[in-house]
Amino acid sequence: MQLTQQSRETLNQQIRNVLFETIQILFPLNVDPGSLIKPHNWRDRRYVGEKDGRVVTWRGYSANLVAVDFRYRAIFIDTVDNVLPQLERVQLFGEDFAQAISDLPHFIVMFVLDFPLETLQAIRDQGFTPRKMPKALHACIITSIDEFIASHPFYWSAQIARLVVVQRILSIHRKPLDTNEVPLQNLLYKSGYLHSYIVKGGLELHKLSRPRKAGDFGHDLQALVNNPNILPLQSFRLGIELYTGAIGYHLNTIPQL
Repeated sequence: MQLTQQSRETLNQQIRNVLFETIQILFPLNVDPGSLIKPHNWRDRRYVGEKDGRVVTWRGYSANLVAVDFRYRAIFIDTVDNVLPQLERVQLFGEDFAQAISDLPHFIVMFVLDFPLETLQAIRDQGFTPRKMPKALHACIITSIDEFIASHPFYWSAQIARLVVVQRILSIHRKPLDTNEVPLQNLLYKSGYLHSYIVKGGLELHKLSRPRKAGDFGHDLQALVNNPNILPLQSFRLGIELYTGAIGYHLNTIPQL
């Protein structure tokens, strides 16, 4: 279906309503759902593909549940024009996802992130569609635009709420929590610890960039350094990545008191 301006606004309102009701199901008290719902456009060709030299766009809204409770992730609802060739769909999305959209010229996908690869069958068993990524899975609900608009928001919000609960069970305690990664980068930068660490390692530090903003591409931080033992007159850039891990990774190494 070719969306008019009016029908697109109807669709967008339905998406916002579904997210609103989902947030109210998950957090019935002391949360303003509207403050969490944000529009977005996905245009990364590695994620959404390319057609006739132009990157495909996934348009929709998301709600970042981490802002309410760090044990959760974001939820997404996107509108997608199904224009990629079948082979590319399989390569980008995996066979399950490609099969689910095979008869849909346009589709709605509701999904959450960060499922371990070994949960593929568990996602299927719960009635959701897995989308394969290089190092993780997305769990998705896929439908046509007409069906999405025709159904009451409660119908979709109940399914998404169950999807979020499944995500917590299968994923959240098995994957590093990165919600404190950016604050920790800023702490290391502002405290001078990272500067000291580089210098004590034997390098001459000329410049240290501020941490990148959340969502930006590139290294977490960059340093301009010299190695006095090898090419002392030549500066080079040093990319720095910071990784954090959940406490669950260390449960077997923390001494018992």
